Amino acid sequence: MGSVSFVAVRGGDRAKVLEALGLEQCGAVQAEPWSGYQYLSMTDLPSSWLLIMSNDSAYFTGPDLDPVVACGETLALSASSVVMCSEILHFENGRRTWSVFHDPEKTPLLAVEGDLPAFARKICDDLLERQTAADRDNEPVDHVFEAPSLIAEAMCGFNIEEEFKWPLQFAALVEAGRRRKEPAKKGGLLAWLFGSF
Repeated sequence: MGSVSFVAVRGGDRAKVLEALGLEQCGAVQAEPWSGYQYLSMTDLPSSWLLIMSNDSAYFTGPDLDPVVACGETLALSASSVVMCSEILHFENGRRTWSVFHDPEKTPLLAVEGDLPAFARKICDDLLERQTAADRDNEPVDHVFEAPSLIAEAMCGFNIEEEFKWPLQFAALVEAGRRRKEPAKKGGLLAWLFGSF
């Protein structure tokens, strides 16, 4: 997996969500979330969530989320298998309602804030139980890392660690204003070097 983050908005209006994030669509629709240098993509999930992904685990974090959470119920996930840290945040009516954070270097292994739904609490409890058993048997595994991804999958149907369940189409995105270079002035390179003639 490497590093990844996403924001998902239930029933989100595409134009409003992209404007809130300062992004715009820039290219062809493709079956893979990224290709070449392209590191932002968007897709509509069959579960009625609009999903916008980045292969940068820190892209959708902090105050940058403030404008988008006003667009509807929102999930924000970030995960890095390099450092084995993962987090999911849930927002409703523009306010954060709960979050789950995992860092293998900290205690507790899962930091939970807010009123976590019962299904999410069960996911966390099951993974902590599996981790306890693995630690007892000295297995070098981090089951708890999966908690945010599994919670996201239960809510919007998308899990960053698994193959996609549906044939999704991803639209390439760029930060607004960075879509393309200005077209060259008439005359090309020679005119630029030597002035108009």
